[in-house]
Formats: sequence, structure tokens, C-alpha cells
Amino acid sequence: MQAISHQRKVVYVLLLGLVPLLLVGLHLYSQNTQQETLALELDYATAQANNKAAKERLNKAVKAQFRNNDHFYIDKEIETITPLSEETERLKLILQQGYHHEED
Repeated sequence: MQAISHQRKVVYVLLLGLVPLLLVGLHLYSQNTQQETLALELDYATAQANNKAAKERLNKAVKAQFRNNDHFYIDKEIETITPLSEETERLKLILQQGYHHEED
């Protein structure tokens, strides 16, 4: 076996000294990536919470607006209207004359 020259030993030691620096750099890069991912998830969660709060405010405003209104409006006003009274009379007349759909 030949002895390794002094210059080659120095190069090997320098290369071995760079390995921890590379490992630390990779570790910092992975932590930075995790922090960015966490920041994006927090932003998304905050946006969802804001949207939910806005919807709740809108729902409460609608409920407050219609709280004192008449709950029987449809029964009192709309159901008393007799729309298409002429048309219903014509249909009754046609039915009395014996209109059958199958005869067409």
C-alpha cells in the first residue's frame, strides 16, 4: 500500500468538512418549505373563517329584517287572489262538453 500524499489528505478533510454544511443547508431548506406550507394553510383557514363569518352576518341581517313581518302573509294575501278566473271557466266549459285527450 502506498501512503496517501499530504495534499490529498487535505482535500479529503476539506470535502468531509463540507458535508455538515450541506446537511445544515438541506435541513434549513426543508424547514423553510414547511413554514411556507403552514403559512398557506393558515391563510386558507383564515379566509374560510372570514367567509363563514360574513355568511353568518348576512343570515343574521336577513333574519333581523324579516323578524317582525307577518308570518301569514301568503295565507292572507296571495291565496285570496283568484288568478285566471276566465281561463278556469273556459276549461270547465270544455270539460263539460266531453273533451277527451285521446280523441285527438
